[in-house]
Amino acid sequence: MFKLPRKKRGAWLQEHRTEVIQRRNADYFKPWFPAKMYVTHEDRWLDLSLRNPAGDWLRRVEERFAGMNNSGPKASKLQFYRSLDKPSTFVTSFFEKYPSRDGAALGS
Repeated sequence: MFKLPRKKRGAWLQEHRTEVIQRRNADYFKPWFPAKMYVTHEDRWLDLSLRNPAGDWLRRVEERFAGMNNSGPKASKLQFYRSLDKPSTFVTSFFEKYPSRDGAALGS
């Protein structure tokens, strides 16, 4: 892919998306594009080390949307990573706090 001109890389990646994902997942001990990081029916993370990056992503989402509609700065809803030890309730309330413009929750 990197031998291609920069303008053609995006199209190549779209065309070979599945192959790239499979190859990345096979070459690394953790999936790069996990469909499920949390096993709901067992009430556990696939690996606890996935909890903090998920929390970092939620904080980044919050940074982007907290100041919308001139609402000013807000305290982060995620104060501790351990709030994500059982994320179902937290994630639901998080996306209720930041609905999309059409009224649907961002996580929908």
